[in-house]
Amino acid sequence: DVEMMYTVWEEQDCPLQVDIPEEPLTVKQVLSNAARVQDDYFISPPGNVPLEEAATLDFDLINQWDRIGVPVAPIPKERKVDTS
Repeated sequence: DVEMMYTVWEEQDCPLQVDIPEEPLTVKQVLSNAARVQDDYFISPPGNVPLEEAATLDFDLINQWDRIGVPVAPIPKERKVDTS
């Protein structure tokens, strides 16, 4: 049995819904929307794994696209010192 929730806004009406328990879903119903299932568990794709192998970076081509066109990052300018 779960207690009903109340709003933290005192001046705002917050209609509360009656907490009526429903029939629980079967495992078959729960897993019916899963793309892949194994042993009654969802199977999700592994994270941070490239789907296809990418070629190595071509730095010459990257430098052609770069608006500066130099293979190293430019040295930042010195900041002006406020002497006032």
